[in-house]
Amino acid sequence: MKSRGFALPTLFLVTTILLILAAAIGHSSLSSLMVSNQEHEANQAVYAAEAGLTAAVEELLSSGRLQQPLTGSLANGLSYSVELYENAGTESMVVAQGVEIPPGTTYLYSRGILDNGRERQAGLLLKTGLGIYQVGILGEQFLLQDTVFDTFSSDLDNFPEQGGGESLVAASNSNHGTVFTLVESEIEGTLMVGTGGDPNTQISMDPSSSVTRKGVLPHVVELDDFQVPETENSNQDPFEQYAESPPPSVALGRMTMSVDGDGVHMLSDGLNFEIQPNGDFELRHDPGGALQVVTGNYFLQEVEVQEGQGVFTFLDPNGFRFVGQDAGRVLTFTPHDGNITYDDDGLANDTTMQAPDWLQNLGADGPPSVTNPVELPPGRYANVTIDSGTTQLVSEGAYVIDELDISNGGQLRLGADQKDVDIYVKRKLKVEGEDAILNATRKAPNLNLFYAGEEPVDLNGGSQSYLTLFAPGADVNLVGWDGARTEFYGALAGQNITVSNADFHYDLATLGIGKGVTRHYFVPLARHRF
Repeated sequence: MKSRGFALPTLFLVTTILLILAAAIGHSSLSSLMVSNQEHEANQAVYAAEAGLTAAVEELLSSGRLQQPLTGSLANGLSYSVELYENAGTESMVVAQGVEIPPGTTYLYSRGILDNGRERQAGLLLKTGLGIYQVGILGEQFLLQDTVFDTFSSDLDNFPEQGGGESLVAASNSNHGTVFTLVESEIEGTLMVGTGGDPNTQISMDPSSSVTRKGVLPHVVELDDFQVPETENSNQDPFEQYAESPPPSVALGRMTMSVDGDGVHMLSDGLNFEIQPNGDFELRHDPGGALQVVTGNYFLQEVEVQEGQGVFTFLDPNGFRFVGQDAGRVLTFTPHDGNITYDDDGLANDTTMQAPDWLQNLGADGPPSVTNPVELPPGRYANVTIDSGTTQLVSEGAYVIDELDISNGGQLRLGADQKDVDIYVKRKLKVEGEDAILNATRKAPNLNLFYAGEEPVDLNGGSQSYLTLFAPGADVNLVGWDGARTEFYGALAGQNITVSNADFHYDLATLGIGKGVTRHYFVPLARHRF
């Protein structure tokens, strides 16, 4: 009897404990189920927000516009709502969720919404208005040896941590044959071949090379021609040392020649020729009302013949010799020989006048060179050779240069407070040596090179350059020397591209430079989830 009395309380206690445990387990299971359901709902909301971003990008690509807010419904009671923020100003702006977007960018803010009202958000930062730099490097054929390609944005300090490896770092319009040859190279980004091509056969890699992604261009990326701007001749100041007292007028048969502070003037019946100390000349020939005008610059080797029916012809500009013919009369203007000769068949003897000293001295060795100027203001130049010291670009604007040679320790410098410098090189471009081009701003969009020539462009020898280079008709070589690796930060376009012992860093801040494109095209800079 005593045993039975003891067992009942024990049984009651055990039962109570089991009930408490069961209740605790049930609560924990319920809590876990609730947490799991919440996580599931949150994931669904995120997926809905991401779907909204995809729909917004497709709408932008098709029409270039976004009807705001862009809304849509998905299965299982999911929906999205997308808003667009565009920063067209010059300062960063703060948008939804406190996201700071830099100038020249567009931000898509998408809300993924459940049928119970819960929501999550996602954001996408885009670069629009691509201009001529739709890819990091655009070329026909590539030889990449001992190089690293990657992507950053000088507008976003933390961009590398936000996924720069997705960007299109190099592309070719060619859709046949080997386009990319990689030797001991690492490509952090996407390589693309031309429309209709096969990246698996057109990208050749040795075992030590790697590429994040391979693809095919959705359309041909055009290497458009560019227009060299009209700028004033900036070679006037160096010429002042040749100024002299003008001599009296001299009659050469039927022609009168005079020299004054404005230049050399030659006048006859139906013929008027003038050349200024800066090299600008104009010839007006009017034989019986059939006007012909010839203009140009003698030092810059430029000649333009306007419409007309006159018989005057301009010959041999590279030899700095002007020859005009008019009914048996010939004017030969050879300033570096010191002679101006007028040959008239109606006269017994030719007449000759000595050219002024400033014209002789400037024409003796061809176009004048501006060598190692301390300051180089915007304007037009013949040949600029920088072989020692530093050239300082003193203000923003356009530079038009026939030939630019930076070598033998020379340096072209852009100050830390300068921007919007465009340099147009017509015939030859050579950049050689460590820090041959020094952009103190460390922002490629502030220094843009446009090259119209067909000779190869070399950026060699340890040059750390922050710039863009647009050379649609020329091969481009980025080659480092032993112990002097070349680093290029920016974007470039050319024909055949060689990168050896050098690294290329695609700056997405270069998007939008140059002429705009007809296609709606966007590059992702960063993604966010909230």
